Amino acid sequence: MGTELVALIALSCGCSGLLCGWFLRNPSGLPQSAAPSSDAEKNRNERDRLEKIAASLRSVTTSVAAEVDAHQTKIQAVSDSLSDSDEDHVLDAVASLIAANAMMQQQLGDAQNQIRSQAAAIESAEEMALTDALTGLNNRRALDRQMTQRHELGDTVAHPTTFMLIDVDHFKNFNDLHGHLTGDEVLKHVGRLLTTSLSDVGFVARYGGEEFAVLFNDMKVAEIKDRADAVRETFGEQEFFVDDQCLQVTASAGLAQLEPGETIESWIERADNALYNAKDEGRNQAYWMDGDVAFPVKSEDEEEAADTLAAAASDQPEESIVEPPEEPIVEPAAESIVGPAEESIVGPAEDPSEESIVEPAVEPTAGPAEETAGGVDVADLTKLSEKVASGFIKLQAERIPFCMLSIRVESDKSDDAWKQITLDCLHTSVRGIDADRIGFDGDRTFIVCLPSTDESVAGERAKTIRQSIDGASGSAWNVEVTTTRATGTETFEEAIQRAIASSQTADRDEPAIV
Repeated sequence: MGTELVALIALSCGCSGLLCGWFLRNPSGLPQSAAPSSDAEKNRNERDRLEKIAASLRSVTTSVAAEVDAHQTKIQAVSDSLSDSDEDHVLDAVASLIAANAMMQQQLGDAQNQIRSQAAAIESAEEMALTDALTGLNNRRALDRQMTQRHELGDTVAHPTTFMLIDVDHFKNFNDLHGHLTGDEVLKHVGRLLTTSLSDVGFVARYGGEEFAVLFNDMKVAEIKDRADAVRETFGEQEFFVDDQCLQVTASAGLAQLEPGETIESWIERADNALYNAKDEGRNQAYWMDGDVAFPVKSEDEEEAADTLAAAASDQPEESIVEPPEEPIVEPAAESIVGPAEESIVGPAEDPSEESIVEPAVEPTAGPAEETAGGVDVADLTKLSEKVASGFIKLQAERIPFCMLSIRVESDKSDDAWKQITLDCLHTSVRGIDADRIGFDGDRTFIVCLPSTDESVAGERAKTIRQSIDGASGSAWNVEVTTTRATGTETFEEAIQRAIASSQTADRDEPAIV
């Protein structure tokens, strides 16, 4: 039994050594001639670590083999002594046998513990071999394994699989302009966004360079293309900060569903062709393949319809404000001017016409803003909800992050003065934010909505806002700035109330994230 255990341990050592050799031969998972020079140092360090593991395993194997030989020698000696022995010699032989077995058991236990330790180290090395060092995503080797497993299922009807390639637009120019370290931060940012938005439905990986990939298991291209494109669009909407630089990037994408009898190489090539069409048509868009024909995920008609709906939604409140006053302005005025008596212009008829012109026009347009923020032109929270809540619900359904900044200010200046100064600081600090995404609670707190923005970016903006307000006030005001990320279950109004509550208990020394 002991010999069988030793043989099993030795076999484990041998297999582990072979596994180490496989990693040592090519730890990156890429052909050696194609391994990026920037990863050379990481590869050398990993090879050194694996060489130490292999050496340790060889030492354990050699030690166990020597101990087994010694044990067998002792057993043979005991066996020889029992051939023609009296009772005393038999008892001595049995004692020697028991001692030898106890020692062997201890040695085998020690060897087994060492094997377990080395096996854990090899498992860690294997995990590292399947992970991209920069972004923390699955790497190309891990993706290839997944694609092979899906391809081997064979039944593309019961198990449809869609493959998407994503490429950061003009990344080489971005690197040349901002430097490779900043480019690395861009890739990390893209990786985080893909993981946050798509890891629940897809296998997210870094494909190589500035290209990423997502494998959507059990999903047809028609089922996932719109959601995938919505995530891609958020790249251009999000801003992120690197060394006090506010940066934005866009991305192009191509999708292809595995077809019956298709090879993996053909499948990847079709997704790449879709990506090429997206780039060729101006980038910052997505295409999908229907067989060998590429189609835009968003057709021109769909884009025009979306623009029309957006314009109609934004124009609708203005129409309800403008149209009612126009009727009393035009028609009575025409009658009074053309009519027989000029008294109707300056006489008694003048008062009703002035009232009908002035009062309805003023109340709907200026009322809500003035009631909320005095003479400062900013929406109250009800108006803010009307403008932003529908987009909030859409992003929430697609698991795309939505953050809010809450800025609470206590100042000795008049209401209109500190509110206007704060609002000016918001506009200058948070570039690219539409005025429709800023609201005021009627007391001391401004809310800034940041759709498609994660906590790290929102936190940087919070710091910038704090610095801007402190600079404008000479640090004389008490300013509380907090960052709140909406959950997947709360309403827009609940998220706002949580953001306001967070600013009332925040520490002034550092913008808080809740």
